[in-house]
Amino acid sequence: MRILNKVSSVIDDTVKYQLVTNDGYIIEACTLFFHDETAKINICVSSQVGCACSCMFCATGSKRFIRNLTVEEITEQVSLITREISIDNNQLFEITYMGTGEPLNNVDAVFASIKYFEHAYINLFRINVSTILPHLNIPKDILVSTKYPIHFQYSMHFTSDQLREQYFRNKLVPLDDAINFFNSISVQTGEAFCINYMLFEKINDSTDNAKQLIDLCKSINAYIKISEYCPVENVMLQPSTKYKEFTEILDKEHICWKPFRSKGIDIKASCGHLLSDIDF
Repeated sequence: MRILNKVSSVIDDTVKYQLVTNDGYIIEACTLFFHDETAKINICVSSQVGCACSCMFCATGSKRFIRNLTVEEITEQVSLITREISIDNNQLFEITYMGTGEPLNNVDAVFASIKYFEHAYINLFRINVSTILPHLNIPKDILVSTKYPIHFQYSMHFTSDQLREQYFRNKLVPLDDAINFFNSISVQTGEAFCINYMLFEKINDSTDNAKQLIDLCKSINAYIKISEYCPVENVMLQPSTKYKEFTEILDKEHICWKPFRSKGIDIKASCGHLLSDIDF
Protein backbone atom coordinates (compact mmCIF):
# COMPACT_ATOMS: atom_id res chain seq x y z
CA MET A 1 0.00 0.00 0.00
CA ARG A 2 1.13 3.54 -0.66
CA ILE A 3 -0.15 7.08 -0.26
CA LEU A 4 -1.56 8.16 -3.61
CA ASN A 5 -2.61 11.67 -2.64
CA LYS A 6 -3.17 13.88 0.36
CA VAL A 7 -5.17 17.05 0.77
CA SER A 8 -5.26 19.50 3.66
CA SER A 9 -8.24 21.48 4.92
CA VAL A 10 -8.06 25.27 4.83
CA ILE A 11 -10.69 25.65 7.58
CA ASP A 12 -8.94 23.41 10.09
CA ASP A 13 -5.80 21.29 10.02
CA THR A 14 -7.42 18.00 8.99
CA VAL A 15 -5.53 15.99 6.38
CA LYS A 16 -7.18 13.37 4.15
CA TYR A 17 -5.10 10.62 2.58
CA GLN A 18 -6.02 8.57 -0.44
CA LEU A 19 -4.18 5.27 -0.29
CA VAL A 20 -3.98 2.65 -2.99
CA THR A 21 -3.89 -1.05 -2.16
CA ASN A 22 -1.57 -3.48 -3.91
CA ASP A 23 -4.46 -4.63 -6.10
CA GLY A 24 -5.28 -1.07 -7.15
CA TYR A 25 -8.24 -0.08 -4.99
CA ILE A 26 -8.47 3.29 -3.25
CA ILE A 27 -9.34 3.79 0.40
CA GLU A 28 -9.25 6.96 2.47
CA ALA A 29 -7.92 7.74 5.93
CA CYS A 30 -7.67 11.00 7.85
CA THR A 31 -5.59 12.72 10.47
CA LEU A 32 -7.60 14.93 12.81
CA PHE A 33 -6.16 17.34 15.35
CA PHE A 34 -7.91 18.16 18.64
CA HIS A 35 -5.83 20.75 20.44
CA ASP A 36 -7.88 20.70 23.65
CA GLU A 37 -7.71 16.91 24.15
CA THR A 38 -5.13 14.81 25.99
CA ALA A 39 -4.30 13.03 22.74
CA LYS A 40 -4.18 15.80 20.18
CA ILE A 41 -3.86 13.54 17.12
CA ASN A 42 -6.51 11.12 15.94
CA ILE A 43 -5.85 8.83 12.98
CA CYS A 44 -9.08 7.67 11.37
CA VAL A 45 -8.61 4.40 9.48
CA SER A 46 -10.69 2.37 7.05
CA SER A 47 -11.63 -1.27 7.49
CA GLN A 48 -13.08 -2.08 4.06
CA VAL A 49 -12.79 -1.10 0.41
CA GLY A 50 -16.14 0.59 -0.10
CA CYS A 51 -18.98 -0.32 2.25
CA ALA A 52 -21.64 -3.02 2.30
CA CYS A 53 -23.94 -0.78 4.34
CA SER A 54 -26.14 1.67 2.49
CA CYS A 55 -26.99 4.28 5.11
CA MET A 56 -29.08 6.99 3.48
CA PHE A 57 -27.13 9.89 5.01
CA CYS A 58 -23.64 8.61 4.11
CA ALA A 59 -21.84 9.25 0.82
CA THR A 60 -19.59 6.25 1.40
CA GLY A 61 -22.67 4.06 1.65
CA SER A 62 -23.57 4.92 -1.93
CA LYS A 63 -20.42 3.14 -3.13
CA ARG A 64 -20.38 -0.58 -3.71
CA PHE A 65 -18.57 -2.95 -1.42
CA ILE A 66 -15.41 -4.46 -2.89
CA ARG A 67 -13.77 -6.42 -0.08
CA ASN A 68 -12.53 -6.40 3.49
CA LEU A 69 -9.11 -4.96 4.21
CA THR A 70 -6.50 -7.32 5.59
CA VAL A 71 -4.84 -6.86 8.98
CA GLU A 72 -1.72 -5.63 7.19
CA GLU A 73 -3.69 -3.09 5.14
CA ILE A 74 -5.31 -1.67 8.30
CA THR A 75 -2.07 -1.43 10.25
CA GLU A 76 -0.19 -0.01 7.27
CA GLN A 77 -2.53 2.99 7.16
CA VAL A 78 -1.31 4.02 10.61
CA SER A 79 2.30 3.19 9.82
CA LEU A 80 2.29 5.33 6.67
CA ILE A 81 0.52 8.26 8.31
CA THR A 82 2.63 8.32 11.49
CA ARG A 83 5.74 8.45 9.32
CA GLU A 84 4.19 11.11 7.09
CA ILE A 85 3.42 13.45 9.99
CA SER A 86 6.46 12.43 12.05
CA ILE A 87 4.73 11.49 15.31
CA ASP A 88 7.34 10.91 18.01
CA ASN A 89 7.01 8.73 21.10
CA ASN A 90 6.10 11.71 23.27
CA GLN A 91 3.02 12.61 21.23
CA LEU A 92 -0.09 10.77 22.35
CA PHE A 93 -2.48 9.78 19.60
CA GLU A 94 -5.69 7.85 19.09
CA ILE A 95 -6.77 5.43 16.40
CA THR A 96 -10.39 5.48 15.29
CA TYR A 97 -12.08 2.92 13.08
CA MET A 98 -14.42 5.39 11.39
CA GLY A 99 -13.14 5.48 7.84
CA THR A 100 -14.71 3.60 4.96
CA GLY A 101 -16.57 0.41 5.84
CA GLU A 102 -18.28 -1.00 8.93
CA PRO A 103 -15.57 -2.28 11.30
CA LEU A 104 -17.68 -5.07 12.78
CA ASN A 105 -18.34 -6.47 9.32
CA ASN A 106 -14.59 -7.18 9.23
CA VAL A 107 -14.34 -8.16 12.84
CA ASP A 108 -11.44 -10.65 12.66
CA ALA A 109 -9.05 -8.31 10.85
CA VAL A 110 -10.13 -5.30 12.92
CA PHE A 111 -9.51 -6.99 16.26
CA ALA A 112 -6.25 -8.52 15.05
CA SER A 113 -5.12 -5.02 14.05
CA ILE A 114 -6.14 -3.69 17.48
CA LYS A 115 -3.92 -6.33 19.11
CA TYR A 116 -1.08 -5.24 16.86
CA PHE A 117 -1.53 -1.54 17.63
CA GLU A 118 -1.50 -2.16 21.37
CA HIS A 119 2.05 -3.49 21.21
CA ALA A 120 3.41 -1.44 18.30
CA TYR A 121 2.94 2.08 19.73
CA ILE A 122 3.93 3.12 23.23
CA ASN A 123 2.25 6.51 22.72
CA LEU A 124 -1.15 5.11 21.75
CA PHE A 125 -3.71 6.72 24.05
CA ARG A 126 -6.96 5.09 23.02
CA ILE A 127 -8.61 2.94 20.36
CA ASN A 128 -12.09 3.92 19.16
CA VAL A 129 -14.48 1.75 17.18
CA SER A 130 -17.45 3.44 15.54
CA THR A 131 -20.23 1.06 14.54
CA ILE A 132 -23.90 0.84 13.60
CA LEU A 133 -23.80 -2.63 15.26
CA PRO A 134 -24.92 -4.94 12.45
CA HIS A 135 -24.59 -8.06 14.62
CA LEU A 136 -23.49 -9.33 18.03
CA ASN A 137 -20.99 -11.94 16.82
CA ILE A 138 -18.16 -10.46 18.88
CA PRO A 139 -16.57 -12.58 21.63
CA LYS A 140 -16.77 -10.56 24.84
CA ASP A 141 -13.51 -12.02 26.14
CA ILE A 142 -11.70 -10.25 23.28
CA LEU A 143 -13.30 -6.94 24.19
CA VAL A 144 -12.30 -7.02 27.85
CA SER A 145 -8.83 -8.56 27.43
CA THR A 146 -7.28 -5.80 25.35
CA LYS A 147 -4.52 -3.65 26.80
CA TYR A 148 -6.61 -0.55 26.21
CA PRO A 149 -10.39 -0.78 26.79
CA ILE A 150 -11.97 -0.29 23.39
CA HIS A 151 -13.97 2.90 23.29
CA PHE A 152 -17.12 2.11 21.36
CA GLN A 153 -18.99 4.84 19.54
CA TYR A 154 -22.47 3.57 18.78
CA SER A 155 -23.97 5.30 15.75
CA MET A 156 -27.55 5.28 16.94
CA HIS A 157 -28.97 8.55 15.52
CA PHE A 158 -32.60 7.48 15.90
CA THR A 159 -34.63 6.49 18.97
CA SER A 160 -36.75 3.81 17.32
CA ASP A 161 -35.91 0.63 15.46
CA GLN A 162 -38.37 1.65 12.74
CA LEU A 163 -36.51 4.88 11.95
CA ARG A 164 -33.15 3.14 12.16
CA GLU A 165 -34.29 0.53 9.67
CA GLN A 166 -35.64 3.23 7.36
CA TYR A 167 -32.57 5.46 7.28
CA PHE A 168 -29.78 2.96 7.82
CA ARG A 169 -31.36 0.59 5.31
CA ASN A 170 -29.60 -2.33 7.01
CA LYS A 171 -30.59 -5.17 9.27
CA LEU A 172 -29.32 -4.05 12.67
CA VAL A 173 -29.29 -5.23 16.25
CA PRO A 174 -32.45 -3.87 17.98
CA LEU A 175 -31.85 -0.76 20.08
CA ASP A 176 -32.49 -2.35 23.48
CA ASP A 177 -30.17 -5.27 22.72
CA ALA A 178 -27.49 -2.96 21.35
CA ILE A 179 -27.53 -0.68 24.39
CA ASN A 180 -27.45 -3.67 26.75
CA PHE A 181 -24.48 -5.08 24.85
CA PHE A 182 -22.42 -1.90 24.98
CA ASN A 183 -23.37 -1.26 28.61
CA SER A 184 -22.35 -4.77 29.68
CA ILE A 185 -18.91 -4.24 28.12
CA SER A 186 -18.71 -0.82 29.73
CA VAL A 187 -19.46 -2.23 33.17
CA GLN A 188 -16.64 -4.77 32.81
CA THR A 189 -14.03 -2.35 31.49
CA GLY A 190 -15.05 0.80 33.34
CA GLU A 191 -14.91 2.68 30.01
CA ALA A 192 -18.06 4.68 29.25
CA PHE A 193 -19.24 4.19 25.70
CA CYS A 194 -20.39 6.91 23.33
CA ILE A 195 -23.77 7.21 21.66
CA ASN A 196 -23.55 9.18 18.43
CA TYR A 197 -26.73 11.11 17.71
CA MET A 198 -26.80 13.18 14.53
CA LEU A 199 -29.65 15.67 14.26
CA PHE A 200 -31.73 15.75 11.08
CA GLU A 201 -34.33 18.42 10.41
CA LYS A 202 -37.87 17.25 11.32
CA ILE A 203 -36.85 13.61 11.58
CA ASN A 204 -35.17 13.00 14.93
CA ASP A 205 -34.93 16.47 16.51
CA SER A 206 -38.30 16.87 18.25
CA THR A 207 -39.00 17.24 21.96
CA ASP A 208 -40.36 13.69 21.97
CA ASN A 209 -37.17 12.43 20.33
CA ALA A 210 -35.10 14.13 23.04
CA LYS A 211 -37.22 12.56 25.77
CA GLN A 212 -36.93 9.13 24.13
CA LEU A 213 -33.16 9.54 23.99
CA ILE A 214 -33.10 10.49 27.66
CA ASP A 215 -35.14 7.40 28.58
CA LEU A 216 -32.71 5.19 26.67
CA CYS A 217 -29.64 6.70 28.32
CA LYS A 218 -30.62 7.44 31.91
CA SER A 219 -29.30 4.29 33.57
CA ILE A 220 -26.30 3.30 31.45
CA ASN A 221 -22.58 4.09 31.54
CA ALA A 222 -22.54 6.25 28.42
CA TYR A 223 -22.42 9.80 27.16
CA ILE A 224 -24.08 11.24 24.07
CA LYS A 225 -22.27 13.01 21.27
CA ILE A 226 -24.70 15.34 19.52
CA SER A 227 -23.54 15.90 15.96
CA GLU A 228 -24.39 18.35 13.24
CA TYR A 229 -25.20 16.67 9.94
CA CYS A 230 -23.01 17.49 6.95
CA PRO A 231 -25.32 17.27 3.90
CA VAL A 232 -24.52 14.70 1.25
CA GLU A 233 -25.03 15.47 -2.43
CA ASN A 234 -28.33 14.18 -3.86
CA VAL A 235 -29.68 13.34 -0.40
CA MET A 236 -32.75 15.22 0.84
CA LEU A 237 -31.83 15.11 4.53
CA GLN A 238 -30.90 18.45 6.10
CA PRO A 239 -29.14 19.55 9.31
CA SER A 240 -31.49 20.32 12.17
CA THR A 241 -32.24 23.92 13.11
CA LYS A 242 -33.19 22.81 16.64
CA TYR A 243 -29.76 21.90 17.99
CA LYS A 244 -29.99 24.38 20.88
CA GLU A 245 -33.54 23.45 21.86
CA PHE A 246 -32.76 19.73 21.68
CA THR A 247 -29.65 19.92 23.86
CA GLU A 248 -31.36 22.18 26.39
CA ILE A 249 -33.81 19.36 27.07
CA LEU A 250 -30.85 17.04 27.75
CA ASP A 251 -29.35 19.63 30.10
CA LYS A 252 -32.57 19.89 32.11
CA GLU A 253 -32.41 16.16 32.76
CA HIS A 254 -28.67 16.28 33.57
CA ILE A 255 -27.78 13.99 30.68
CA CYS A 256 -24.07 13.89 29.87
CA TRP A 257 -23.55 15.01 26.29
CA LYS A 258 -20.87 16.63 24.15
CA PRO A 259 -21.17 18.73 21.00
CA PHE A 260 -19.50 17.46 17.88
CA ARG A 261 -18.89 19.06 14.51
CA SER A 262 -17.09 17.20 11.75
CA LYS A 263 -13.66 18.36 10.70
CA GLY A 264 -12.34 18.63 7.18
CA ILE A 265 -15.69 19.52 5.63
CA ASP A 266 -14.07 21.44 2.77
CA ILE A 267 -12.01 18.41 1.69
CA LYS A 268 -14.81 15.86 2.16
CA ALA A 269 -13.06 14.32 5.13
CA SER A 270 -16.04 14.79 7.43
CA CYS A 271 -18.24 12.02 8.78
CA GLY A 272 -20.00 10.18 5.97
CA HIS A 273 -18.18 12.01 3.16
CA LEU A 274 -15.21 9.74 2.52
CA LEU A 275 -14.86 8.40 -1.04
CA SER A 276 -17.24 11.11 -2.30
CA ASP A 277 -14.90 11.88 -5.18
CA ILE A 278 -13.94 8.28 -6.00
CA ASP A 279 -15.96 6.30 -8.53
CA PHE A 280 -16.14 2.52 -8.29
